[in-house]
Amino acid sequence: MPVPSNSFWEQWLTAHRAKPEACVTFSLSPSPLLQEFVAELDPGLPLDWSSEDYQGVPGLREQVLDRYGYRSACGVNDVLITAGAQEANYLALTQLLSPGDELVIDTPGWQQPLVLARQIGATVKRVPRSEASGWALDIDQLEALVTPKTKVIFICNPNNPTGRVEDEATLRRIIAAADRVGAYVLSDEVYRGLEWTEV
Repeated sequence: MPVPSNSFWEQWLTAHRAKPEACVTFSLSPSPLLQEFVAELDPGLPLDWSSEDYQGVPGLREQVLDRYGYRSACGVNDVLITAGAQEANYLALTQLLSPGDELVIDTPGWQQPLVLARQIGATVKRVPRSEASGWALDIDQLEALVTPKTKVIFICNPNNPTGRVEDEATLRRIIAAADRVGAYVLSDEVYRGLEWTEV
């Protein structure tokens, strides 16, 4: 069953889905070839992916623990490296949400969680951001929307598309709201490091 979405690309695909005459893409830049990069690889880089590394290269998982200061909270086997944030969001949301659950999310924001929640049969509750507030998250409204049926509070920090970075006090209130009902906070930080202010 198609899941309704209001994203630009979904609208474009819907409008052009019926037997297009042709769909042509081109680029004026040359495509790189793998052979051009092999000589530049670190000779000590292991390219033999064994079955024990399905969670990602252990060294990378250790760096994730260090970057976020999680060494005392969990181990390297508690970290999963994915092929990007979309895969991570998909895996997390499809495991955490069930039909009838609630997802609380800010808007404007990343569309993928909305589509996944609808596909699963969860209810979406939106916390609107406004330009007048500097795109700040209305934490009072978020707290009011969280109920015992809330299973996930999804934030994108820095926010996509506004670039707004939430302060520590706001993030702590989000965590407290989730703790109050036993919900998870899913923080998509795909734009971390690209912000103009400190996180």
